Amino acid sequence: MRHAALRPALLVLAALLGVLVVVGTGAVLPARTVPAPAAVPVSGTSQLVCPVPQDQRATLSAVAPGAQPSELQVTGLDGVPVADPSTEDGVLRADLTGTSLLVAAEEAAGSVAGVVTRSAADGSDPGLSQLGCAPAGSGAWLVGLRSGEDEQAAVVLTNPDQRQAVVNLTLHDEDGQQPAQGSRDLVVPARSTLTVELGPLLTATGGVAVQVQTTTGRVAAVGRQRLYRDDTARSSEWVAPGRDPAATVVLPGVPGGEGARRLVLFNPGERRAQVSVEALGSGAPFVPAGVDGEVDVPARGTATVELDEGFSTDATTLRLRGSQPVAASLLAEDPDGDLAVVTSTAALEGAAVGVAEVEGAQGRLVLANPGGEPARARVLPLAGAGGQEVEVAGGSTVVVTGGGLGRVEVLAGELHGAVVLASDDGLSSAPLVGTGAVRAAVAPVQDPHLW
Repeated sequence: MRHAALRPALLVLAALLGVLVVVGTGAVLPARTVPAPAAVPVSGTSQLVCPVPQDQRATLSAVAPGAQPSELQVTGLDGVPVADPSTEDGVLRADLTGTSLLVAAEEAAGSVAGVVTRSAADGSDPGLSQLGCAPAGSGAWLVGLRSGEDEQAAVVLTNPDQRQAVVNLTLHDEDGQQPAQGSRDLVVPARSTLTVELGPLLTATGGVAVQVQTTTGRVAAVGRQRLYRDDTARSSEWVAPGRDPAATVVLPGVPGGEGARRLVLFNPGERRAQVSVEALGSGAPFVPAGVDGEVDVPARGTATVELDEGFSTDATTLRLRGSQPVAASLLAEDPDGDLAVVTSTAALEGAAVGVAEVEGAQGRLVLANPGGEPARARVLPLAGAGGQEVEVAGGSTVVVTGGGLGRVEVLAGELHGAVVLASDDGLSSAPLVGTGAVRAAVAPVQDPHLW
C-alpha cells in the first residue's frame, strides 16, 4: 500500500527531472542565431537653440553634411521664419535679431550644426563672441561665472517647446554650495527666454559654478558674463555649458598672447579634490606659470588659479587630472579687457564645425590630443571641398590657420577642438560643434525584455 501511494509522486518527480535535463542540455531548445539589425538613417525633425543677446544682432552659419539645404529652416522663438537667409556651397547663413531656432528636417535632423558669431564695439554687450547652437535638455553645468562690483553674471534659459519648463539652479562658490532664495522653481514660459541675474541671488566668493536642472520640460542654458569699467560695459561673453564633471578634463582653445588668464575649478563631490594642471602646446606638456603643484578644491566648491600672463604665445590646451571628478573653465582677457571663456569639451566624434573665418577677425582652428597616441583629422573649409590632413601627436596641440577653415573630420585617435577668434573688437574662444554625422545611421538595439 505504501509503494502504491508513492507511485504518483515518483512519476511527477521523474517528469520534472526530465524537463530539467532537456532544458539544461539544450537538446530540445537549440541555440538560435539572431542576425544583427542593419543600420537605419536618423530622420525626423530636430531643433537647436541659437542664443543672441537681447536687442543685438548676430550671424548664424549652419551646415548639415549629407543633407539638402532646403531641409534647414531658421525661425524666431515664435516660429516665424527669419527673413532672407542665404545658402552657398551647402552653408546656410542668416542674420539674427534675437535668440532663434535652427530647425532641421529629414536627413538634416541627424547631422545639423550651427554657430552664432557677433561683434560690437559698444553698447550693453560689446566685444567679439561666438557660441554653438544647442538642443534643449534637462540639465547643464556652467562654471566660471563671476558677480561683483565690476562683473555681472546671469544664467539665460531658453524654452523652445510649446509648454512651460520649470528649472532649479544650484549655486556653488569657494565656500561650497550656497543657499540662494529665488533660484528654485523658476518658470520659463513656452517659446521664451528667462534671464536670471546672479547678483541678487548671492554675494559670491570667487568663481561661481551653477548646476541647471529642470523638473518639468526642457531648456537650453548658457551663462552670460559682462565686465565693466567706470560703469560702462567693456566686454560681454557667453559661458557655454561644459562637459559633466570628470577625472580628466580638457579645455581646448586657450588664447595665446598677453592678458589675464584665470582658471576656475569646481568639485561636485563630498571630499576635497586635488587637481593637476598641464598645458598642451606644440611640444611636450608643461605646467603653466602660476600653477604651484596640485590645486586643492573644496568639497562642493570652486577654486580659482591666476595663471601668469603670456604663458604661451599661441593658442594652447589645458589638461586637468583630478583625484575625483571635477569641472572647469578658463577666463581669458585680451590687453584691452575683452573676455573670452574657454569651456571643457568631450572628445570629437565623427565630424564637427566651427567658424574660423569672420569678417575683420583672425581665426585659429585648435586641435588637441590629450592622449598618448597620435591622432589624425581632415580639416576642410566650412563651404566647399579641399582641405588637408593633420596629425596631432599625443599630449600636444596643433593650430591650423587658413581662409574659410571650419570643418573637422576625425580619422583616428582622440581629439578635442575649438576656434579662437581675435579682432579689433576683442577675443573669443568656442568649442567645435559636433554635426552628428557620425550618428546619421544608427543600428537599432534589441531589448531582450520585449518579445
